[in-house]
Amino acid sequence: MIVAHTIFANMKYLIALLMVLFVTNTSTAQDYSEKEQKKHIEKVKRSLTKGKNIRSLDTLFASGKPYCIMKATKSGFLEPMAFSLSPLKNSGQEEIFLEMFSIGTGSTTVWFWDMAFVRQGQKIQFQNGTMDLENTVVDYKLFTDSSLNIDGMKKLVLMKGVPRIALPPTPSNPNYSNNPTLVNRDRNGLIQIFGEKVQQSGVQIGIVAETSVAVGGKILNQYTITSNAGELIGIAKNHGVGNNEWELVTSKDNKEHAISSNLGQGKNDVVKYLVEHLYL
Repeated sequence: MIVAHTIFANMKYLIALLMVLFVTNTSTAQDYSEKEQKKHIEKVKRSLTKGKNIRSLDTLFASGKPYCIMKATKSGFLEPMAFSLSPLKNSGQEEIFLEMFSIGTGSTTVWFWDMAFVRQGQKIQFQNGTMDLENTVVDYKLFTDSSLNIDGMKKLVLMKGVPRIALPPTPSNPNYSNNPTLVNRDRNGLIQIFGEKVQQSGVQIGIVAETSVAVGGKILNQYTITSNAGELIGIAKNHGVGNNEWELVTSKDNKEHAISSNLGQGKNDVVKYLVEHLYL
C-alpha cells in the first residue's frame, strides 16, 4: 500500500511537471526567468494537489491542468487590472476581456470588474472581491479546448449579468449542486404553491422566491427555485408584465429552457416544468 501510494504521488508530480513544460514550451509571448519558472512549478503543483484554480504564466490551471489562456494586459499596483482570455487550442482568438474600473473618489472609491464576451456582445459587471475570477471562469465552464462554451456564458450572464433590460438581482445566494436533493412523493399529485413553499401531494418539495422591480415603466420579474435543502434548482426571468416568455436556466446541467406560460400563471408554469422534467 505504501509503495502504491508513493507511485501515485510521483505520478501526480509528473503530471504537474508535464503541465509546466507544456506552458513554458508553448508560450511564445515571452521568455521567463528561472525564478519565474520555479514559482510557476510551485503554483501548478499547488493547483494539482489542492484542487485549486490558479493563473500562472498566462495560463489558467484547473486542478493542475491547463484550462485556458489568461493573459494580463494591464498592470496594477499589486495585481493585474485587465486580462485577455482565449481557448488553449485557439490562443489567438480572444473570447473574454476582463478590465477593472472604479466608481467614486477617495474613500468612497469602489472597484468593479467589467467582463465582456467580445464576440458575443454580452457583458457582466461585478464588484471586486464578490466573485473570484479564476473560479468563475472554471465553475461556469466558459471554455472548451478550442472555443468559448456558449451554454456556460448564457448561464453566467443570466444569473450574474446585465441582460437586455436590467433585471432584479438574485434575492439570495443559494447553494449550487449538480445533484440537488429531491423529495420522494407522488409525482402525479397536485402541485400547489403557498407563499414561497412548493408542495406536491401535500408534501413540500421546494421553495420559489419571487423578486420584481420597476425599470423604465416595466415590472420585471424573476423566480429563484431552490430545494428544501437550499440547493439552487433554477432561475427564471422575463421582461415585464404581459410578457409570458420565461428564460429558465437549470443549475444541475447548465441548460437554458424557454417556457411559454399562461397569463398570470408564470410561477406555476415554471415550477410545473421543473417537476415534469425531473429537476424538482
